[in-house]
Order: sequence, then C-alpha cells, then structure tokens
Amino acid sequence: MLAGGTLRCAARCPAMPTYSITIINDEFETSTNAEAADDALAIRDALQGALQIGVEQVVGGASLFAAELTVAIEERRRRFVVNVSASALKW
Repeated sequence: MLAGGTLRCAARCPAMPTYSITIINDEFETSTNAEAADDALAIRDALQGALQIGVEQVVGGASLFAAELTVAIEERRRRFVVNVSASALKW
C-alpha cells in the first residue's frame, strides 16, 4: 500500500488499451497514440480532438475544415469524416 491506503497496481492491474489516431486532409497529416479504458472512449476522444483542430482552423479564418479521422484500436479500425464550417450572417 502507498500512503493514504492506495493499493499499488503496477503488476496486478491491466494496462489501458493504446489506440492510434490519424487525421488527414489536403493541408496536413497528424498522428498520435493515446490510452483509453474502452473503444467508445477512444473514439470520443479522437472525435473531440479532430473537432478541436477544425474549430481552430475556422477561428483562424478558414471557412471549412474537413478531414479523414482513423482510430485504430488493436486490429480494429474505425474511419470518420469530420468537418467544421462557419458562415457569417448578414447584419
């Protein structure tokens, strides 16, 4: 036990699954690895990351951000198209 009664988990607890994220469009490609407790959380986190990139692009002046998002968890792959756009309204 560690201070405060916390059990040490290094040898007994399974590691969280690692997943990879790839975001590709005409202007850039980015990849990263992360951990998540399950597939649904991995996909949610990947989608949130891609949407955040899209928001940054649109705030920076782009009228549209579109990209292909691939989430690979072990041998499973899920692919998504993510897009963010904004159009100014007339006053």
